[in-house]
Amino acid sequence: MKIRNISHGFINCNKVNLYFRDKKNNSSTIPDNFQSTDHVQNKECLYKHKTLSFGQRNAVLEDKELGPVLPNSRALFIGYGGNLTHGHINFDKTMRTVFSPDNVLIYTKSEERVKDSVFQNIEADKIFDLNVLNGRNVYIISPSYTHSDYIRRLSQQDSLNGIYVDKPICIKPSELEDMKPLNTAGIYAGDHYYFGNIAALRLMGVDMPYRNAVHIAFDSSPDSKFSKCINNALPYFKKDEIESIKIVMKELDGDRGLRGRYWYTNDKGGGILLDLQLHFHNLLSLMGFKKTNITEARGLKMLPEGNHSEFSDNTANAKTLKYFDRFDQDSTEEAVYAKGFIDDSISFETDAIRGIDSNTKTLDIKGKNGETIRIYGTSGKKQVELINSSGEIIAQAKTNGSPYSLLLQDVENRLADKRNPENISFTNSLWSAQIAAIQQIFDIKKALGNLTE
Repeated sequence: MKIRNISHGFINCNKVNLYFRDKKNNSSTIPDNFQSTDHVQNKECLYKHKTLSFGQRNAVLEDKELGPVLPNSRALFIGYGGNLTHGHINFDKTMRTVFSPDNVLIYTKSEERVKDSVFQNIEADKIFDLNVLNGRNVYIISPSYTHSDYIRRLSQQDSLNGIYVDKPICIKPSELEDMKPLNTAGIYAGDHYYFGNIAALRLMGVDMPYRNAVHIAFDSSPDSKFSKCINNALPYFKKDEIESIKIVMKELDGDRGLRGRYWYTNDKGGGILLDLQLHFHNLLSLMGFKKTNITEARGLKMLPEGNHSEFSDNTANAKTLKYFDRFDQDSTEEAVYAKGFIDDSISFETDAIRGIDSNTKTLDIKGKNGETIRIYGTSGKKQVELINSSGEIIAQAKTNGSPYSLLLQDVENRLADKRNPENISFTNSLWSAQIAAIQQIFDIKKALGNLTE
């Protein structure tokens, strides 16, 4: 196996000799969109994963015993799941590609989840033990309502190395105020959407790492502006060139049942707003869109019997019911609609539904020239498109690789060199972006008459 160590951006990564296995016949092939084996080798190996996903084929490392990418990293995970690991089902699978089992500790109340895990589960009283924390990165992937308390307490511990916290960093305005004055050096506020949408963020001027994970499928934009913006992390639209921003978040998600769901009205979870829609707000905030002014909002929660409850202070019931007549009253779990402005002059609209028979997650940024940047949030469609005024897709780019593994790799490498000015700047931008994004969600909840201090 050919491996040569190089330094690229913020991480030390390996370039490896890859071959491709067709899923249908298990034959080794080079995919049609690659010109030569050299081109394949130039695709950056961002983590020593057993497989790297490229469309419908898998790129497989020739050395099947490659092992974890960071065998010497030491970590403590508070919780067993979250967005970082794509849920608890994939925890062990994801973690073993990055960490050595001997170097990872877990705390979770659910012993059933970890009974077959290769990682050691510790008791609650050990979380703040100096011997446990010493030199470790602590990953907060516990239920959302516990995040802010863990951040406050762990940020005072000098013995640990760094902190990762899954979104959201908090769920109440009072907690958000507590977060603002914290010294955020060594704190990484993460969201896997950042690494599933590297192409989109670079297209809007965010200098995201792992440029080589981006594949530009085609580009018919004027003067190849689409490609140039991605390659150089330049904004395709400046703020004064944008007419509107719209979020559509529709998800069929009934795995926990209607009675077990944390609704957007619940003070422990946040439902479709802080659980789902925050992903897109994090992207917007990292792009530089900060302040929202919500002028209209309507919300609905479905009960198992098909009845519903409305939450609205500024909309007549008749208007609310007319809006929700378009939903299947027997399947929709909850829905939120809001509109207003972002950064004063840009029209803003969000249409979020959970439980409907659909899986559509898009963020549209429409320019005054009629062009629209469409960003997809579904896990199987990590791409961004440029649509012209006639509705034709004229450019498309995709982000290859698992966003969860890319995120883990980035966290570990940045926290390993947390005093590097570039790493400080990047983690500070993630923190401030999430502060602003959560405030945007609170603006919507306030307009709904459902903001708990």
